[in-house]
Amino acid sequence: MNTRSAPNQISFDAAGIPHLLKQKNAWVNWRAVERDGRVTKVPCMPTGVGASTTNPDTWSSFDAAISASGFSGVGIVLIDDLVGIDLDKCLNEQGVLEPWAQQVVAKFPGSYIERSPSGRGLHILCLGAPKNTGKGGPENRLELYSKASPRYFTVTGSVYQFGTIVQCQDALDAVVDGFIPVRVRNEPARSLQDAASLQVELDDYAIIEMACRLNKGFAKLWSGEDVYGDNSSNDMALCNHLCFWLERDPVRIDAAFRLSGLMRAKWDEPRGQQTYGELTIDKARQRVVNTYRPGGAVGPRVRGESGSKGGRQGMPLVVPLDFSKPVSAPETLIQRFVPRDGVGMLWGEPGSYKSFLAIDWALRVVTGTHWNSCKVSKGSVWYLAGEGHSGIRTRADAWLKHNRRLPSEVADRFLLTSSAVVFNEFDGGRSEEVEQLAELIQSGKGPQMIVVDTVARSMSGDENTAKDTGGFIRAVDYLIDLARSQGDPLCVLLVHHSKKTGEEYRGSSAFRGAMDFEYRMVKKGNAHCELSCTKMKDLEMPESVYFDRGIVGLGCQLDNHGDMLDISSLVLDVSSVGPKDADVSDSDERERQAAYVLVQEKVQTAWESGLPFTSQDEIERTLGGPIKRKPIRDAVASCIKNGWVHKITIDKTIYELVNKRKPNYFVKLTVEEHGMYLGGGRLPERVLAPPAGLAKPWSPVSEDAVQQAEADLRKKRERLAANERARVKLEAEAAAHLARDSGGS
Repeated sequence: MNTRSAPNQISFDAAGIPHLLKQKNAWVNWRAVERDGRVTKVPCMPTGVGASTTNPDTWSSFDAAISASGFSGVGIVLIDDLVGIDLDKCLNEQGVLEPWAQQVVAKFPGSYIERSPSGRGLHILCLGAPKNTGKGGPENRLELYSKASPRYFTVTGSVYQFGTIVQCQDALDAVVDGFIPVRVRNEPARSLQDAASLQVELDDYAIIEMACRLNKGFAKLWSGEDVYGDNSSNDMALCNHLCFWLERDPVRIDAAFRLSGLMRAKWDEPRGQQTYGELTIDKARQRVVNTYRPGGAVGPRVRGESGSKGGRQGMPLVVPLDFSKPVSAPETLIQRFVPRDGVGMLWGEPGSYKSFLAIDWALRVVTGTHWNSCKVSKGSVWYLAGEGHSGIRTRADAWLKHNRRLPSEVADRFLLTSSAVVFNEFDGGRSEEVEQLAELIQSGKGPQMIVVDTVARSMSGDENTAKDTGGFIRAVDYLIDLARSQGDPLCVLLVHHSKKTGEEYRGSSAFRGAMDFEYRMVKKGNAHCELSCTKMKDLEMPESVYFDRGIVGLGCQLDNHGDMLDISSLVLDVSSVGPKDADVSDSDERERQAAYVLVQEKVQTAWESGLPFTSQDEIERTLGGPIKRKPIRDAVASCIKNGWVHKITIDKTIYELVNKRKPNYFVKLTVEEHGMYLGGGRLPERVLAPPAGLAKPWSPVSEDAVQQAEADLRKKRERLAANERARVKLEAEAAAHLARDSGGS
């Protein structure tokens, strides 16, 4: 890790850090900043943007943290049951522990203990749930913290005592009882219990946590980062924020500020009849006019401002544009295609399969399944269906079967409304159904995505008037703002019909102005569909995507007349065809679809029988006959592109065990998007290591298969040995014969 000049005297050693800590995605970088003659360690993301101990989105992996350059060091946020104990200035110049520190260290014989960045202190990291946190010991040089007090711990890897991260509840209880008085719960402990002891209402801390997630500017100030270039401006800006979030109550504001990273001795310095802190709070209360209300505004509005969005980032209202920090990448729900926050439109003519795509996207979000080789953020989805409720169940069942997912994976996360949800009334106000959805979001049970299918069935009034369209959009924005206030981004996807011309969707131009992204779905002949992006606000415009349409059988069921019916549904797969190949004849499409289904069935059968294919040529030879080679070859390519099957290179060791003639690649069936079954066939588990992030156990391998593979290998080696012995014998006989001939001459 490349670092700038820092006050630490200890060199960072990644090798000394226990493996358990390295596995946690709770690492931050820190930068040494001097304030009022005191060095403050400001947490940052690897990009240089300030990090927050209350916002997991600002944390990173261990590898990312140590790879970043330009920082003073790294640290880990105290999450789960991780506990950190800081023994400050406990080592003298000879490296001898002071007696009080010896008592503490002796209580943790098996724990990992390292030297602090200064080289004069020690850090103890262990597991447990301390009954109190805060400072204690001689001159308050012992500090004990856990997840109850959101903070990070600097980590050096400079080992003082070799050990691991183990459970030390008894030792923690002894340290708390012996060194931390009950009254010491501050600086900046920031737990709910600590907040109560400092006259902070229990709900206030939850509000502050939400504000940190919602507003990056507030999170930076709360963590102690220098946002505006001087301490006084930072203090003023944080008080402006606290005025808004804590209803302009000076007592609550003062108590909260004392828990922030900006708190320092100057806060209590006298300024005439008042302290510096009291004057700062009074100025903030004079300037901030509105306050936080659930579902209302999401930032402080300051006197003299106009508009509903004024002052969201704190005071001052107008500030220079900051070019010192890198631009953060926009967050996405579906990588490169769908933003994580905002509202978008999926539109097309009737019969263009836009609802099938909406269901596809929704279920991929629910299961976290990749789409078009792009990662998908996993979360719950509300599908607000205005029509065809029974059909949605059939389509979802087909999707699950086609993508090899279980109904239990979506049961509690894919929620379907029992009837249409009307978003606006004729007067532009919100409907009762929307208010019910809002209550669920406010209770913390909101989704990551809402699909409204269709706009026409979910809107009252005239879609061609700006008034009624505006009421609909305001209701959608209302839900999105509520989700933001809870710290959870929300994407709303609207499914809508196109005009008769097919070149644009129906309704007022107010729709298009409000959209963050738009996609058009077009049916291409009788074979394919095309998805093209018509608007994208914050992401790059993606290229068009083409889809194959397949049929999935769901078995036979009796209808209401007692007749047996075959139940099936259409599914969409990202196709390998391009725009020139999208329009094909019905016969070509039937042949291509038959080949695709045949490849899937044969690969699955081969896998389950223990004899998977080892090359594409082998698949084509096996499946050739009634179907031409080219459709089979195209079907294999489509299966690989769609992620239904994969190919891997087989190394030499595995090739010997498999004993195949062509070891170029091994076609395997995908069971989980992030982890595949790699056992089975003639590949013993102990030879082929599972990939990182394997989601499920390996498929069982029979002992007979292992023994057969080993027997084949032994036979091969015996043949090679016999051939070698025969060769040596022949060479010896030839040499002897040659010697006799030479002697005879």
